[in-house]
Amino acid sequence: MVEVKGTPLILPWLALAAGCTMPSAGSSPAIDQTAQPAIALAAWQPGYLDIHHIQTGRGNAAFFVFPDGTTMLVDAGALQDDWDKLDRYRPLKLAPAMPDRTRRPGEWIADYIAQFAPADARGIDYALITHFHSDHFGFVDPQAPRSGQGDWQLSGITDVAERWPITTMIDRGFPDYDFPLPYGENADASLANYLEFVRSTVAEGQMTAEGFRVGRDDQIRCMKDKAACAAFSVRNVAANGMVWSGAGSAAERFLEAEQITDGRGGFNENPLSTVIKVDYGDFDYVTGGDLTGVNEPDQPAWFAAERRIAPVIGEVDAMTLNHHGNRDATSAAWLGTLRPRVIVQQTWVSDHPGGEVVARMNSRKIWPGDRDIFATYVHPETQIAIGPWLTRGYQSLRGHVVIRVQPGGAIYKVFVLNERDPKRRIRSSWGPYHSNGDTSPME
Repeated sequence: MVEVKGTPLILPWLALAAGCTMPSAGSSPAIDQTAQPAIALAAWQPGYLDIHHIQTGRGNAAFFVFPDGTTMLVDAGALQDDWDKLDRYRPLKLAPAMPDRTRRPGEWIADYIAQFAPADARGIDYALITHFHSDHFGFVDPQAPRSGQGDWQLSGITDVAERWPITTMIDRGFPDYDFPLPYGENADASLANYLEFVRSTVAEGQMTAEGFRVGRDDQIRCMKDKAACAAFSVRNVAANGMVWSGAGSAAERFLEAEQITDGRGGFNENPLSTVIKVDYGDFDYVTGGDLTGVNEPDQPAWFAAERRIAPVIGEVDAMTLNHHGNRDATSAAWLGTLRPRVIVQQTWVSDHPGGEVVARMNSRKIWPGDRDIFATYVHPETQIAIGPWLTRGYQSLRGHVVIRVQPGGAIYKVFVLNERDPKRRIRSSWGPYHSNGDTSPME
């Protein structure tokens, strides 16, 4: 079922910029696509790799179930409901809270996990925070409720942990939190709250924490049945201005602290985001937080971090858009190297995606072949502003997006679940897709 429709409208500035041809209605259909309205997604089974991109309207969250039942949560964002009323962000419009405001975003994430985690799960094996922005770990203010487990407030990842104990927390800063500058007393209230949660929970022996180790493929691994994961791995590709060398577990620095800091105690957090590549047989998937990739004339060369990282990744089957699809990321160099068949956009505000990114994703000159694009939410105003480049180029504009990889990794499907339905029934399904195999130029 093709959800998105549009009427012909020529946008020459986009066409000329990206070398695109206008996508036809329902272009790039998935193989044997089917719709299954009002049907629940079947439970995870051993051998499946499930990747759930959860839409709360307040930030990123993705829940993984590995082939052996090991679980991982990547981010648990929770912005304040009045974010778009702040002078700094006007006239942007925040997405609606989903499915509604009866619970906080982190509580809804926890509820989602309760529905789709393996039946025997009692906690989350790994939680990875890609970088320290509240749409990825949780905003707190004085009104945020306090934890019953320690001296911190509940929002985002701490809300999830209240319901689902985390075995291992991984972020780009632990234990010193000093790159590119020490956080310490300079952390804002939200980050200070997160740091208190991590340090106190670790000190009490209730959780372990680790710094993200660039280059390793054994930091995040199957914990329950190694035999079921013989063809499965998670590679830590990049973070903190470091990138995997492409051989063994060695890493190389491409960004120094002195380059990214502004001399006044400030810096851009986004290029420091963690990037992971998940491999399962022939299936490859990449997600990179708010990694940046486009350096315009007013930006330094190091801003184009994607260009340095893409070559060690190579072609993939599926990926998320960097930085929610903002115009400063998902560059032509990134897309032309990764060449994804399936793209997932995790969105929460009206400038997601940038029109330039939509043009790049539609361009057959950047890379040939079919591609299907799924967004967790795109504002009606955004659809009107960008037009058929967006509405015809995307397969779905709203909903939780689930990638389910069949045992062995050769076949996968995409399911879009109703984000307004607390039971999260299927709105549409796409596929099956055939994995392309490992085409990384390294090793």
